[in-house]
Amino acid sequence: MGTPIVISVLLFIVYYIIDNMGYKLAREGRWQVWQGIWLSSAVLLPLGVFLTHKAVNDSAVFNPDAYRNFFRRLLGLHQTRHLALKEVIIEEVDTSNALSRVAALKDQCDQFMSRYKSRQSYLTYFQEGYDKPTLDSLSGEIEMVVDYLSNSRDQLLLNKAMDFPILRKMLTYHITNYKHVGTALAVLFPIGVPLYLVGTWHQSNLKREVATASKVCDEVTQILNSYKA
Repeated sequence: MGTPIVISVLLFIVYYIIDNMGYKLAREGRWQVWQGIWLSSAVLLPLGVFLTHKAVNDSAVFNPDAYRNFFRRLLGLHQTRHLALKEVIIEEVDTSNALSRVAALKDQCDQFMSRYKSRQSYLTYFQEGYDKPTLDSLSGEIEMVVDYLSNSRDQLLLNKAMDFPILRKMLTYHITNYKHVGTALAVLFPIGVPLYLVGTWHQSNLKREVATASKVCDEVTQILNSYKA
């Protein structure tokens, strides 16, 4: 109830201000009477049509999480994951299969961390960056594991699956596929330095998320092994 009421009050205040403005302009003779009367409606009509169209099509415009996730992606911040207990489960979670999937994901995370142990140098960042296919594969593997674990009826396992980070696809992880273009960007000193600082900061956040994914794999493994005991 909170957000709709706040938006409604704000729209009413805007309408009231515009309506009073039209009323005064008409009363002072600066505008025709009909122009003053219809000013507020004419100004808010495009907004009303736009919002009605978005509401009918169930657009993300009315979803506050979409805006929060957008700014989180923009700033390179961690995004939260939400999983709910399913009422109908088509494919039950098999403990052995789940352990195999989680082990494969942990191995992939550890390989990534061992490959990128330290911060990349200025020139290496622009010429190489982080390998895109590796990142895409790792992100896809995390999503497949989470999707499989979401079929569990155990709330504890679902809660732990929500701890898996969402790996974002950001341009700053890998600036370009062409080394000569990366070299040119590195030479552009005034532009290259801030881009390097932002990019390596995003890379550090990414490595932290991958390390978190590896840690969550260990915790999920413990939970799954407890089912066998």
